[in-house]
Amino acid sequence: MLRTAVLLLGAFLLAACGAPSAPVATATHVAQAPTMPAPPTATPTTTPTLTRPATSTTTPTPPASAWTTYTTSEGLAEDSVYAAAVALDGTVWFGMEHAGASRFDGKAWTTYTTAEGLAGGSVHTIAVAPDGAVWFGTSGGVSRFDGHAWTTYMEADGLASNWVNAVAVAPDGAVWFGTYSGVSRFDGKTWTTYTKAGGLAYLEDMDITPDDAVWVGVEGGAYHFDGKVWTTYTAAAGSATNGVVAIAVAPDGAVWFGAWSFEDGAGASRFDGEVWTSYTIADGLASDFVRVVAVAPDGAVWFGTDGGGVSRYLPPR
Repeated sequence: MLRTAVLLLGAFLLAACGAPSAPVATATHVAQAPTMPAPPTATPTTTPTLTRPATSTTTPTPPASAWTTYTTSEGLAEDSVYAAAVALDGTVWFGMEHAGASRFDGKAWTTYTTAEGLAGGSVHTIAVAPDGAVWFGTSGGVSRFDGHAWTTYMEADGLASNWVNAVAVAPDGAVWFGTYSGVSRFDGKTWTTYTKAGGLAYLEDMDITPDDAVWVGVEGGAYHFDGKVWTTYTAAAGSATNGVVAIAVAPDGAVWFGAWSFEDGAGASRFDGEVWTSYTIADGLASDFVRVVAVAPDGAVWFGTDGGGVSRYLPPR
């Protein structure tokens, strides 16, 4: 599903920034000089698997259509959640502002920090690869977890910047990383970086619909691209706010948006192609400051909020 997004992103970057830097032959020799000083760790590192026991709790099965909130009281590492992703086995991963990452399998919570192998304590983005590996974009580089071992990549390995805001996995397995200093692509062996010299637009989030349409969230609203025409959606059109920081496409094709601003929160919105529906704390959302949205295969929608923990919403069928 990400082929269109990758092609679109590549075309945009080529137009805005020019040709990419020459591919790097190895992970530790980069043709393009990093924009920030290289950290002490210059090569990928592998650390042991988690040894401490998981934080467990038994939670009741929610009704067919309901909101359920999880906070530190239930086992979440922190109530400020910046990232979320649903793994191939149905477990859900959450990235925290300061406390690493939490994994929830429906019953037990497990927390991972830099002590277990995360590159940085602040996890900004999470993506799941086709092989089941989970990628984490952090404040200290990128980490890959295969369920057993952690591998970390930093600027010295070829990453554009250690501060990573976005991660996307292409159908061919290549992983794309969005940073403040540019965008990097890693195919498992070679790094290619597109610089910020041409002036990259700052994108908050992006997702692809089943029909390969592209949705992009920016500070000014949301944009939809059907392959030919771009359409802009703002608060005037029905979305919760102009500040769209999270986008996720549900199995039924509906698009969910998370809204957040420094002034106030606007909750979340759902767009089915014709009608907008907004959700706030009055409906059951943990907080109106929504930082991330992820949709599970069963249609359940997970919202990571700033200070309110995580909300799970199962729409009526």
